[in-house]
Formats: sequence, C-alpha cells, structure tokens
Amino acid sequence: MIILPAYSSSDEREPTPAERAALHWVVRCASGLAPEHEREFRAWLGAALEHRALFAEFSTVWAVLDRHPAAPAASAERVEICSATEGATT
Repeated sequence: MIILPAYSSSDEREPTPAERAALHWVVRCASGLAPEHEREFRAWLGAALEHRALFAEFSTVWAVLDRHPAAPAASAERVEICSATEGATT
C-alpha cells in the first residue's frame, strides 16, 4: 500500500527547476520516448542523484493516479502536472 502525504493549500509553492524537469520526464516516459529522447532522458537522470530521486517519487504518484483515472481529483491533478511540465527539460 502506498501512502501519500497529506496536502494542504499552505503547501503550495512553485516547483524547483529539478522538480519541473522530473515531472516533464514522468509525463514523457508515460507516453513513450523516441530513441533520441531516451538518450536525453538517460543523460538527465544520470546527471544528479536529485534527478533520480525526484523521478522515482513523481513516477510513484503518477502510477497511483494511473490506477484511479476516473477519480475527479486524480484527473485534475494530472492536468495540473501536465501543465506544470511544459517546456521543462533541465
């Protein structure tokens, strides 16, 4: 069983560049990567321990959302995540 931390509006803040990039890669990997993007992803993932940790964390959340696609909160969160990743690759 996966337990996600409680969320409150006081937790809101702008994601860091590394968080944005991790979200970007989670979304991209979920839809499949072309070979050239796979190399770019592997380079980003190997560039810092933080990248690997964030990718693992966000992938877990994405997987939880994926198991509950009909849940309104999950759908809203997925739209927010996808919007937050636009243009983030660093």
